[in-house]
Amino acid sequence: TAIIFSALVFAGMLGWLDYASGNEIIFSFFYLIPIALTVIYTNMGTSFAITALCVAVWVFSNQWMGEGYSSEAISIWNTFIQLATFSIFAILLNELKNTISHKKALVYTDSLTGLNNRREFCRYLQMEIYRAQRYNSPFAVAYIDINSFKLINDKLGHAAGDYLLHYIGQSMKNSLRKTDFVARTGGDEFAVLFPEIDEKGAQCAIGKL
Repeated sequence: TAIIFSALVFAGMLGWLDYASGNEIIFSFFYLIPIALTVIYTNMGTSFAITALCVAVWVFSNQWMGEGYSSEAISIWNTFIQLATFSIFAILLNELKNTISHKKALVYTDSLTGLNNRREFCRYLQMEIYRAQRYNSPFAVAYIDINSFKLINDKLGHAAGDYLLHYIGQSMKNSLRKTDFVARTGGDEFAVLFPEIDEKGAQCAIGKL
């Protein structure tokens, strides 16, 4: 909400500057700032709405300062070009945002199972160790592997092995608590961190798995 409000205020200020400066100074480039804010911090629906608003403010401010054209078609064409330019900017910036988010996710996510990877598990485990030392709270770690997994790859193929890894990973994730942390640590090996749990609770959780 704060981002949308800021974008609206910024667009309004630019409209006033366009009107106050007349034809001497061009501010149309700066309309990309509120558009960029909404693309980065909100969704594309909101971004397109702010884009359309920015174009409308630009058009009305030019009309209020008395800017005229020899033909109505020229006014429509200029409005279309401005809308297309701002929209393309919003789309390209959103693609860049999605690409960066995807690359960040690859750093801590196992691409095959969708679970956390070994690096992220070790980082989370270290944090849990620090927390347990400070508050004297118990936790448990379980290491799990798939028996005879090589046979599955040899007899049924790697595609079947990949499917099994994904299926088991998602089954583990769905059967655990929201606070538990499950990861694929490599090959057919998985690890689960159970925060705030004693030995009896850990055995029960592992038995469920």
